[in-house]
Amino acid sequence: SLHLAGNTTTGDALNLKKIEDQIKGFPIYLYPDISLKELTKLYGESLIYWHAAGFRETDPKKMEHFGISTVEAMASGCIPIVINLGGQKEIVEDGKSGFLWNSIDEWKKQTIKVLTDKKIQTTISKNAIKRSTLYSKERFCNQIEKIVYANH
Repeated sequence: SLHLAGNTTTGDALNLKKIEDQIKGFPIYLYPDISLKELTKLYGESLIYWHAAGFRETDPKKMEHFGISTVEAMASGCIPIVINLGGQKEIVEDGKSGFLWNSIDEWKKQTIKVLTDKKIQTTISKNAIKRSTLYSKERFCNQIEKIVYANH
């Protein structure tokens, strides 16, 4: 099944209705404006996390600058298969803690690889969890303290 979660903005109702009509009869579920609690549960139940913000964009302002949702998914053990743009390429170590893609063909191949190889699922999921700790609140605070106190 495919689960799509994200925030909506004013004016998205028409597009959301269109999507709902198109997915009828398919195992596709929409979660517009999902709560953090529900999102965390969904991450925990999922194998793969896709991210494509910035696809076919040339303006860096329209790309994901950091990608906190990718880190959240990784912390839950999801395997990120994300676009090789913006902050995604800083977060995900390609082939180790997830996969980076540059084309739809690469995205498809990586997804199939993950879906069909249990060893990759186990290894990459564990590495994703470990990698996500680099972005923890505790580590951030420790690094800030080191910087602040190093200059005194």
